Amino acid sequence: RGCRVLGWCAYCELEALIVELHGSAARSLAPTAMAGKLRLIARHFRPDRPQDAHEFLLGLLSRMRSAAAEGKCGGGGAADGVGGAEPKCCSSEVDQLFGGSLVSTLTCGVCGGSTTARESSAGLSLGLHKATTVERALRNFTASEPVKGDDSFWCAACAAKVEGTRRLRLGDTPHVLVLQLKRFRYDCARGASKLCHAVQYEEELRPRRDDPR
Repeated sequence: RGCRVLGWCAYCELEALIVELHGSAARSLAPTAMAGKLRLIARHFRPDRPQDAHEFLLGLLSRMRSAAAEGKCGGGGAADGVGGAEPKCCSSEVDQLFGGSLVSTLTCGVCGGSTTARESSAGLSLGLHKATTVERALRNFTASEPVKGDDSFWCAACAAKVEGTRRLRLGDTPHVLVLQLKRFRYDCARGASKLCHAVQYEEELRPRRDDPR
């Protein structure tokens, strides 16, 4: 695509890796070039140390997004939508594939009024301490939760800080939905513990969206 990125380019590195993968007859492939650039993807990463795969993915997508946003490599500007769909408001192929949004709704426990806010999202982190399936973990993620005490929020109708509920819903669902399954649970008394139970996932997942579109 005529890359004009000065220095290392995540787009070109990934392209070279895929070309090598499809053109090699070997049964395995060592991504040594990519591994040598770990600190460019995430500054705190170090070779030969256990790292978080989700953080690596987000870091890689961020570098690819930056290259595309500058118009130096990858998709940008008036890129078409994926699979014939209308392009999203984002400008890069990365955002068209992985970009979605979450809608947060706060409901006042006094007057029943609610306010909503929408924010962009590149994936969901699902807790597993009350779930044995991905579908259940997703339902728990979108369930209402109480907001009390220090977390109380300002209600304009009541003109005061109130308690109530908060709920997260999916707004725009991306073409590729990234789900991080949180295997670690943190407890003030016991500290960190790993959840080792099996988690089932369905071949087809139908997440509930906030918009009927």
